[in-house]
Amino acid sequence: MSGLDNMELSPPPSCLKAEYETIFTTDSLLFLHELISTFDEEVDQVLKLRVSRKAHLDLSGDLPSFLESSSHIRRDPAWRVLPVPPRLQRRHVDIGDLAPCDTQRFIQALQSPAQGIQ
Repeated sequence: MSGLDNMELSPPPSCLKAEYETIFTTDSLLFLHELISTFDEEVDQVLKLRVSRKAHLDLSGDLPSFLESSSHIRRDPAWRVLPVPPRLQRRHVDIGDLAPCDTQRFIQALQSPAQGIQ
């Protein structure tokens, strides 16, 4: 349990206590602690490099480059991305006005067949 002693957890919203306890079990928290302990410094380094790279691109006007290992794809005139499936086209539902703990309405909004912004 030593990993959990170093973790700071916010309490759940009052309406999501059962879900919180289901998701944040001791094992899942230990896994998250191990994941963060293992990769935290690397993630910080990647994020700093990303900010630095973006600043360079913004200031220089350069465009990002692509990996040499994928050049065969760019040279192939027949290569195309598959079209977006109809089920994923025009799936716009505004769920910005739903409270985080209003899970029933949130689920209904996600399952809505509505097209366009509501």
